[in-house]
Amino acid sequence: MEVFAAGLYRGPLRRAVLDLKHGARTASVPALAEVMQRAWSGRPPDALVPIPPEPRRRRRRGLHVPGLLAEGLARGLGVPARFDLLVPARRLATQKNLSRDERRENVRGAFQSGSVRGLDVLLVDDVMTTGSTLSEAARVLRAAGARRVQALVLAVVESG
Repeated sequence: MEVFAAGLYRGPLRRAVLDLKHGARTASVPALAEVMQRAWSGRPPDALVPIPPEPRRRRRRGLHVPGLLAEGLARGLGVPARFDLLVPARRLATQKNLSRDERRENVRGAFQSGSVRGLDVLLVDDVMTTGSTLSEAARVLRAAGARRVQALVLAVVESG
């Protein structure tokens, strides 16, 4: 799966993500979506599909960061943000302190998909650490008939 990223998860971009996730500073969403849009160089997808949050964390935080970014991108790209095409299938443990292999196992079976047969889908997420979540989401969407699945993230964590 091809992944596009606006930048590395450090410095001002890291601070912006943390402020959005934990400080609920949603005023930055249009600017962050614009930064992501500039990083996108693929052809227009049929739908933007935000990575769905684990329901307990969504209730605790009160917002859906990938969803906010997808909505901002939808306005800029003229493509619908679809929240019905990928939904949680079960509860997840937090990924924060898990190894690459543990993350892969943790997200296995975490999502289910709506009808995506023949669609070109662009997954949207805020931060990519190991790629396990995006890979599992892409696997589910392809199994449900998506023609093509790519991903666009705000920031990528530098490995090692």
